[in-house]
Amino acid sequence: MDIPQHKFGPITFAKIHDSDQLKQILVDPWLKSDTIVIKPNWVSTDPGDFTDADSLKMLLETLNSRIIVTESYCLLRSMNILKDGMSFSNGEKDVNWKWLRKGEGWQWLIENPDWNWFKRGGHWNHLKEEDKAFRDKYGFTDLFSEFGVTYINVTEEVWNGRIADPNRVQQMVESQYKPVQQEKLYSMVPKVLYDLRGSTFISFARLKMYASFTFKNLFGMIPG
Repeated sequence: MDIPQHKFGPITFAKIHDSDQLKQILVDPWLKSDTIVIKPNWVSTDPGDFTDADSLKMLLETLNSRIIVTESYCLLRSMNILKDGMSFSNGEKDVNWKWLRKGEGWQWLIENPDWNWFKRGGHWNHLKEEDKAFRDKYGFTDLFSEFGVTYINVTEEVWNGRIADPNRVQQMVESQYKPVQQEKLYSMVPKVLYDLRGSTFISFARLKMYASFTFKNLFGMIPG
């Protein structure tokens, strides 16, 4: 059966219902890569706001490569066990993770970009528990087991110091592009992903009402 679709240069728009239909339009030779890295959009747990297990499964069923799924932590999806997150002091008053999402808390984060306070006091361990709870609750743990998927958390890799040589990253970037505005970004490339350079990378975004497209999905590769 023909799949209704529209082409704009190299871009194809189509409505897909299952993996068989998806296979018909995924003819890009890059998908023959030995390893494929997929970046879903797990920004929150609000209905329709994140890449769900069913959508990801449909994609996995079309691929015959080794699959890596990568994402960073995000407070919006990390308040299921504790709905307000953990408490801490900002130097003036006692607040919590939910406070960080508000204007005052967001401004405080901008003025205090060092996450060392967060890594101490049990916050990091609780974040790991929240991440596991998210994957368990929404079917990703079982899905990854079924398809032999390796999950790489960018924040975990960077905070544990498992990064690629920042000097080499900088050289590679600046050999093709202008220097980045924030040099610390050169120190935020997990070595395990750096070693996979040349593999196909899929930004598997979730379209949202506030115009969140695939490029914005890549902001989730920044661990902070």
